[in-house]
Amino acid sequence: MCQLPAWTGGTGPHRAYRFAIALTDEQWELVADVFDRPGRRGAPAQIPRREMVEAMLFLARTGCQWRYLPERYGPWTAVWAQWRRWRANGVWARAMARLAAVVRLLHDREPIPSMVMVDAQTVKGGRYGPTFHEALLVRARTASRDPAWRADYRATRPKVERKIAHLMRRRHGGRRARVRGRLKVGADFALLAASVNLARLAVLGLVSSGATWAVRPT
Repeated sequence: MCQLPAWTGGTGPHRAYRFAIALTDEQWELVADVFDRPGRRGAPAQIPRREMVEAMLFLARTGCQWRYLPERYGPWTAVWAQWRRWRANGVWARAMARLAAVVRLLHDREPIPSMVMVDAQTVKGGRYGPTFHEALLVRARTASRDPAWRADYRATRPKVERKIAHLMRRRHGGRRARVRGRLKVGADFALLAASVNLARLAVLGLVSSGATWAVRPT
């Protein structure tokens, strides 16, 4: 798409290198109305839009810094400011979309592709929707707003927490279990839960009748 003429220089140790990118008239006509809209209001541009585009293509081709933009393209600050405006307004995106459609037509294809393939190794994307734990948290918060759930929680949860805290203080010397591994801590909590159930059954009057257990009728 772009022509890169050879460098020209003078004599002596400080020869002036001038790499230039020049669009042909046919190339410019493809995107002229995108970068230079007809009927644009405001003061006339001091630097032609075509030279602005060529300056930005020069930066993309060479990778040089904005401050080292050759003087033939005008002040680098003006080119930089125009590039920011075009990027924010989507001008470059529209130009690239048009050129992509032209290339597809030249290859006997539809201008708009019917399928897009994305390489997950080169495109960084975000998670769609909540994570597993976030979904559980949302469901728990939704359930906690239920009046029936609140009534059941206030009636039973404090008693269970007090009993477990009492047993934990007696077993570990504090309300928090020691860090001894998930399996051992889980076994401790299972034993404590069984102890709570047995204590409750004993209060209700658990008796043995041969091979089975039953609660003493009141």
